[in-house]
Parts: sequence; structure tokens; C-alpha cells
Amino acid sequence: VYRQSFRQAEKYLLDLYRRTGDAGAAAALGNIYYHGLHKNGEANYTKAFLYYSYAALAGLDEAIYMSGEMLVHGKGTVKNIDMGLNLIVDGYRDCLFQFSDGEYEPMVER
Repeated sequence: VYRQSFRQAEKYLLDLYRRTGDAGAAAALGNIYYHGLHKNGEANYTKAFLYYSYAALAGLDEAIYMSGEMLVHGKGTVKNIDMGLNLIVDGYRDCLFQFSDGEYEPMVER
């Protein structure tokens, strides 16, 4: 459904997030709103920041990065360069520590 109809995907993901608080659903909603996939390219940065923030609080790396980027540029939220950069740096540091601890499988071409 996600790639066939982003409006339908938005509906299902909103329902899933409301029922379960699933961080992956929140991040997917952030992507849909950030890229305007639900309205033919018309982004909704306020909603994107909201859902990326929910996913970031759950520790999803992509959402942490996107929340930081949106703060740096003031997209969907008040511009706060320091806070945004801190999020990005902390997110990268956490990823690096996880990688060095062997928590990520190596990416290989298949």
C-alpha cells in the first residue's frame, strides 16, 4: 500500500501510530509529510517535524537526523541551529558506538 497510494498509507500509518505508538510508523509519516507524498508534493513540515520527533524520542536514527536537520533550517519548527546540530552530532555518535559494538550487520551487495 505504501508505494501504491501515499494517501492510503497515511491513513493506515496514522491508525497504527495512534493505536500502538509505533516509532517506525511515526518515521514513515514524517517522510510522507516532509516530501509531500500525501498531497502531490505539497510538504507539511509542521506535521513532518511532529512525527519525526516522536520517532526520534524512540531512538530511530533517521528520525533523530531529520529532526536535527529541520531544527537547523527552521522547517516546521522554530529555527534552532545549536539544538539541531547537537541532535545530529549525538545521533551520529550513537550510531558510531553501536556500529563499533557490532550492533549493525555489515552492508553487503547482494
